[in-house]
Parts: sequence; C-alpha cells; structure tokens
Amino acid sequence: MVRGARFIGLVLVSVALGCGGKSVTAPAGSTPGGPSSPGPTSSRTASIGVQDVGFAPSVDTVRAGTVVTWSNGGSLAHTVTSDGGLWNSGQISSAGPGGVDAYGYQVTAAAGSYQQTFSSPGSYSYHCSNHAFMTGTIVVTP
Repeated sequence: MVRGARFIGLVLVSVALGCGGKSVTAPAGSTPGGPSSPGPTSSRTASIGVQDVGFAPSVDTVRAGTVVTWSNGGSLAHTVTSDGGLWNSGQISSAGPGGVDAYGYQVTAAAGSYQQTFSSPGSYSYHCSNHAFMTGTIVVTP
C-alpha cells in the first residue's frame, strides 16, 4: 500500500514539474499574475483615435501583450500601416466594410477599427498610406 502511494505521489510531482521536458508558453496577450498586473485571463488594451488629420495620441507607450485598437471616427478612410511592413490594416472608415469614403477609397476593414497585438518590446512606427502626414509610434515596454 505504501509503495502504491509513493508511486502516485511521484507521478503527481512529475506532472506538476513538467517532467516530460516540454516547455509551455503563455498565450499571446496574457501576462503573469501579480498585484500590479492582470492575471492570465485579462488582457491589456489601448485605444488610438483616427481622425481626418491624425492619430491621437500620435505616440503611445504600452506594455508587451497589449492589444491596441485604432478607431476611425472621421469621414475619410485611413490605414494603419507599419513602417517596417509588420502589419497593414487596409482601409478603415467609420462607414464600415464595403463602403467608399469621400475620396473614393474602398473600405476593407470592419466597423471602422483595427486591432494589433504588440508582444515584443521595441518601437513601432506606422503611418496612413492615404495621408503621408499622418504618422504614429507605439513604444512597447516589457
């Protein structure tokens, strides 16, 4: 009986310690729990407004794992396009997909918004492909 209890205990400890040699990576957007950070089921979010003249804020500092949402509240279509080619929102407008803005740009993104998750620390510059003067930067900290 004692031998069986020891075996079960050894199996439970092995499972708990990950004896199989596999590493587990937390899903994107999750963070370690703690008093100053959300638990694994929470996610960080940030919002940037897209208006007819720019991004607001034009520079935003977020922590790794944050989902940034750009929402177009204006009447013109815009893009949120990475300067480094990492992402491209397509045309977003408050009109939603299938519409055409005042300048004839076909709207391709849903509901006038675009989301991008930033998992790695660094500085990420972006622009609007339709309006070269519209630029922004996301600074991601650990």
